[in-house]
Amino acid sequence: MTRVTWDASGQRLYQTGVDRGMIYLEDGTVSTWNGLVSVTENPNGGDPTATFIDGQKVLNVPSGENYEGTIESVSLPLAAAACAGWGILQYGLFASNQPKQSFGFSYRTLIGNDVSGTEFGYRIHVIFNCTAKSSDFTHETIKDQPAVNPYSWGITAVPVAFSGLRPTAHVIFDTRIQTPPTITAIEALLYGDDETDAVMPTPDQIALLLSP
Repeated sequence: MTRVTWDASGQRLYQTGVDRGMIYLEDGTVSTWNGLVSVTENPNGGDPTATFIDGQKVLNVPSGENYEGTIESVSLPLAAAACAGWGILQYGLFASNQPKQSFGFSYRTLIGNDVSGTEFGYRIHVIFNCTAKSSDFTHETIKDQPAVNPYSWGITAVPVAFSGLRPTAHVIFDTRIQTPPTITAIEALLYGDDETDAVMPTPDQIALLLSP
């Protein structure tokens, strides 16, 4: 038998950063989402329901969770104006308070350790069927020390079906676990390559990537 060890070299992991934002519209339009500041995940639900027998608590049954989150960015891709409720009257002329279109969204978060730093690995997050809700935004006068105020959009998502699992709106590819060919294949779908344009992957495409 071997006693476990803590804080071994290379095992001091941390998460940091958000980059490679992408947005995928229902009509097939794909655009980079530059200027991401943060992506906050706020899952809703999942509270356990307790079961009592003979006055004793014997079971906790968790309810399902719904994906919710918040995207903060200093800018919004022009192609995604309709997702924020900005209707295009003509090029360069927008009308606010319009019906919001749903979209797909992906981004990357970095995984670091005490040996390789942030070059150790990363996770690719893919969110399906998002709908955005705009938050308050304040336009301020320029000061001696001007600050860039990010926009904020709350998002909810509709789950999609994956074989053998409860439907989910959020899947994560972890480069520490997935094989390099799988990561290369999912990045070719999400970001495009020399032969194909970027697309929002379907659950069937993802399942095919993961098949043995």
